[in-house]
Amino acid sequence: MDTADLARNIFAAIFGLVIFQPVLADGKFDADTGQETNWANAGYPPNFAALCEGDLTPARQAAFDSNLAKAEQALNAGDMESARDALGRADSAAMRGPNETFFGAAIKCQGEAKARRLFIAWRDYYLALKAQDRKDIPIWVIVADGGKSGLLEYTQNYDGDEYRRAVIGVQKIIDSKEQEQDYGAFLLSEEQAMLQASIDAIPAMQAYAESKHTAALAEEEKAFRWMPTQQEMSMIESSAAMGAGMGMAMDSELVLTGRRVSLSADLLQDARDWNFVLFKDSGNALDNITWQQLPSSKRAQQRGDTIMSKANDGSLIYESRDAYYEMAIDYYSFGHWNSQRDAAVAAKARIQDSLLAEQQQAAAKVEQMQADMEVRLKSAEQGMEAMKKTDAEKKSFNDEADALEAELGF
Repeated sequence: MDTADLARNIFAAIFGLVIFQPVLADGKFDADTGQETNWANAGYPPNFAALCEGDLTPARQAAFDSNLAKAEQALNAGDMESARDALGRADSAAMRGPNETFFGAAIKCQGEAKARRLFIAWRDYYLALKAQDRKDIPIWVIVADGGKSGLLEYTQNYDGDEYRRAVIGVQKIIDSKEQEQDYGAFLLSEEQAMLQASIDAIPAMQAYAESKHTAALAEEEKAFRWMPTQQEMSMIESSAAMGAGMGMAMDSELVLTGRRVSLSADLLQDARDWNFVLFKDSGNALDNITWQQLPSSKRAQQRGDTIMSKANDGSLIYESRDAYYEMAIDYYSFGHWNSQRDAAVAAKARIQDSLLAEQQQAAAKVEQMQADMEVRLKSAEQGMEAMKKTDAEKKSFNDEADALEAELGF
């Protein structure tokens, strides 16, 4: 784990990104977490007041105070590594409860003034990294620094998947802060501002994602009907003519469709990523029916059906039909249209013997053409040798004639 990951993990615990799920239990909280707690069945303190009962040991309290001061000094000096180390030590010293679940609330047992100092120190630490163009900045820092407008602006360069993680992060801020309040802990004014900014940002972020989702589907429609430029079409036709000259069939329409499908597939995935921003849970949690209800899945079914009509065209060579079936299978798989996918797989399997025979015939034809070409090449080489020999004889005769004329004085 690198230092950035360590810092993120520490802060996630400190400021409540881990959801509180307190369990009522009998017993009195042992504030000295250096010893085993005496909560029955490893239960949790029932509320914030119970969590904060008792004082930390003098050594741990001193460790918290000294490390918080060291962190602030290191930040002022621009020493990020020392600041991170000191902040982590301060966190550990202040921990209460049977595990790290209560890091966020435990810090507040130190009182509002110290909790604010620690909050600001962590925020400034990450803002210093952000100023160095670091990209792995926790979303709470962006909210704390710029509020709703700053968050919306900062996330504009995210792709769909990154944007979804940002939305989930904002929702976690809301959940954790509200649960801290329910637990009885106070919120700093900075945290209250974060909470409100996050609540205000969620609808705006979802609206932005929906606009991107709609735009991606519109671009996919254009991509699936893509037409090549005259230059691109000339290259395709030249390649087809070259292939035909070598005895190799080439389906120009297949080349065009392959290009369209490649563009379409990328944009459907992009649309789905943006669509998922609107879901708190997605991926494996979706069953086939839910998957099929997604706009990207419905579009994929349409594309698969269009490609299947090409694949079923018996006038095409089997090589082309096989490629079309593969494209249709990919579309159906993407959309979770399992019955259609299975039908396409079965149809593809039925032409494999014919495809193999076609490929063998084509290979035999190419092999014969190569053999014929070798014969013609050998014949041409022999002709060249004969021409060279004739030229040498002519030169020898001319040389002898020239010598005789010189001897006779002509």
